[in-house]
Amino acid sequence: MTRPTRCHPTDRGSSTVEFAVLVPLILMLILSGPQFGLWYVGRQAAQEAARVGAREGSVEGAADNQAHDAALEYAQRVGGNTLNDLQVDTSGSDATQVQVVVTATIPLVMPLLGHQLRVYAQASRPRERFTKDHQP
Repeated sequence: MTRPTRCHPTDRGSSTVEFAVLVPLILMLILSGPQFGLWYVGRQAAQEAARVGAREGSVEGAADNQAHDAALEYAQRVGGNTLNDLQVDTSGSDATQVQVVVTATIPLVMPLLGHQLRVYAQASRPRERFTKDHQP
């Protein structure tokens, strides 16, 4: 009695093909966790930097560039290597309101077909001012 073969003769090399298809997918799944973590930390740092800048710029008597400088300093200190190509924009501010926009790119753990991950955060606050009684 002959012993049955485990696979059909035409199935030779199928495990190699399966391995070649599955390994990149498994690596993408494994590396997506750290990539999401970098994005989340960068987003949180950008949002808080925008809030800090808006808060500093809304104080009575604050200089025009105080919101920009505070947001930039906070993002560089907290964001560290997580925020690349950091840009802080306060051009939307006017006499009654301070608006701070922070944008940056996040470093890639794995190449995503050449796409950059960007974070965008915006915060605005009314400028503080003292008024007399019965005056808006």
